[in-house]
Amino acid sequence: MRSSLRAKQLAKPSYFGGKQSLTDWIGQQVACHLPRETWSNLTFVDAFLGGGAMSLFAKAAGFKQLVVNDCSYRSQLIAQAFLLNQQLRLSRRELLFLNQPLPPEALRLLETNYAPSVFSTRHAQRLDQWLYWARQMQDPTRQALCLILIWHCINAFRCYPTSRGTSNGPYAQALDGLRSWDSINPKRFQDGTVERLLKPPLAILEAKLEAVNQGVFSGPPVVAYQQDVLSFLPAITGDVVYLDPPYAGTQSYEEGFALVDELLFAEKPALPITDFSTQVEALHALLDSSQHIPTWILSYGNKAIDLEGLKAIVELHAQNRTVHGYAKAYSHMRHVAKRQDNQELLIIATERG
Repeated sequence: MRSSLRAKQLAKPSYFGGKQSLTDWIGQQVACHLPRETWSNLTFVDAFLGGGAMSLFAKAAGFKQLVVNDCSYRSQLIAQAFLLNQQLRLSRRELLFLNQPLPPEALRLLETNYAPSVFSTRHAQRLDQWLYWARQMQDPTRQALCLILIWHCINAFRCYPTSRGTSNGPYAQALDGLRSWDSINPKRFQDGTVERLLKPPLAILEAKLEAVNQGVFSGPPVVAYQQDVLSFLPAITGDVVYLDPPYAGTQSYEEGFALVDELLFAEKPALPITDFSTQVEALHALLDSSQHIPTWILSYGNKAIDLEGLKAIVELHAQNRTVHGYAKAYSHMRHVAKRQDNQELLIIATERG
């Protein structure tokens, strides 16, 4: 399952804070306290779907049912494309549809506002074209898959996918012939970044289509919600809840995905930065809301709290559960991370007896 699961995980766009590289490790720790042979009888609840890595893992691992939730629109795209969807894949038909000529009346948002400050002109023109036609699709699953495909390309057409600012400008301007390539950081020639930016946009689109289709597979029933987590948790039932809230003291998802959200969901309202991004204390209400679910799995970072402190918070609410703590050296954004002691913290709380 491991090699195929990796392909499934790569179907999703890169998601900072995502658990794509940690699912095996998390699954191994969970299996120490909740044997894998029992998973097929259990309902898995993912309260913060995010990039969907753990839910995709749970779908492939054979849990009886998945119940997923996230208030963001980008996470709902992932749920629609890879979790609720059990069989629909993209084909050359969708490629041809996306590459129709852009009508004269269509908005050229990226070309007007983001070229060449973030994207080169040719990349901005392609994205405007693909986004316009994706929004004309009537089938919600096909549209979700196409928007995921375009999200991949939005990342691929920027030197720094987590940035919308001046860091991308020099590369976009060099692609447009407005500045010399000699002014570009030579590291970007060595790590494959410039090579990627120079590839024909259609070649990127076709390659990403093949990758996206790897994430579509049949599995257990899935129910998806888009609610505030403290309203969602008390109203649902399940056997295992996975809690992966934004980590206090780190960049919020709303900031990190501001450009993606603007481009993919032009008509959707911006979401406020949650308390989880600013204070560890928000965990208390989260754990209280999870009391009716027997097994807890909590992921967190060590920016604002260490493993012992996190374990102590969980033990305050654990009641008849035994609490286990784990830490793993890990940085979610290695290319910009300044701390050398970043850790992924993991708490597993299981019922006694």
